[in-house]
Amino acid sequence: MSQPHRHVAFHPNSAQAQRGHAISNIYDQDWHQPDYSTFSSNKSQGWPHRDLLKAIKNQPSSKWKALLSEQLSTPPAWRHDNIVPTILYFFTYDLIQYGGVKAATLSVSSLSKYTNIYTTLSNHPLTYIQACDHDGLMLWATTLYESVDSEGDRWLIYNFLRFLPQLSVTEHFDISQFSSPFLSLSVDPFRLSVDQCFMTLEALLSQSNGSALQRLFCAVALILGFYGALRRGEVLRLRCQDIVCNPDNPCRFTLRVCNTSEGNTKK
Repeated sequence: MSQPHRHVAFHPNSAQAQRGHAISNIYDQDWHQPDYSTFSSNKSQGWPHRDLLKAIKNQPSSKWKALLSEQLSTPPAWRHDNIVPTILYFFTYDLIQYGGVKAATLSVSSLSKYTNIYTTLSNHPLTYIQACDHDGLMLWATTLYESVDSEGDRWLIYNFLRFLPQLSVTEHFDISQFSSPFLSLSVDPFRLSVDQCFMTLEALLSQSNGSALQRLFCAVALILGFYGALRRGEVLRLRCQDIVCNPDNPCRFTLRVCNTSEGNTKK
């Protein structure tokens, strides 16, 4: 009762036209297929977030959002060997569009300050597979955080890590391990309602640009995740033997969530 914000949920309203446009490319591949013929130990890693900063550098802040939506609306694809540059791109995009914690619009100097951590991030690559595993992601974040010594640099890294749960690939990241234990808890109770779940199912099954198996697997993952209260990684690691049928009621089954070779469930 002393922290009312922990007990509040909300239901956002969005226009049907906007919803239809948002799911039109849901089955598009947004990651690079590994091309083993181009592998090179001396290959340099690009940082696409710098293109965002370059585009707004000489433009008034009133035109930034228009530039993002018109010219820079297509994000870079996820690379299998290192997704950190793509994460930093989304982090920079979010700062430009929504601002920071205290200011709705940040100056170019502030944006450069928050994103100059790419010089540190370049020494700590994160593979796509490692990011999908909770323990692997936490180990990467801990190593990154401990690699900097000054309090100012650690705060910049913490500010970047705090953004990770906003992305589907790293939504299972636990920022509380990097926060002071004396801070009050903040729990977001928001989740889909039953009606919103059915609406999402209809959207997944009605898209024509995805294959039949894509639509089926996505719908099954949503149903199991919603009614089983599973996290993203737990849904991905679910096996046939983890679905236990009830002999007394054939229409009822139990989901057994356990550790696998791909990763461990969150305690």
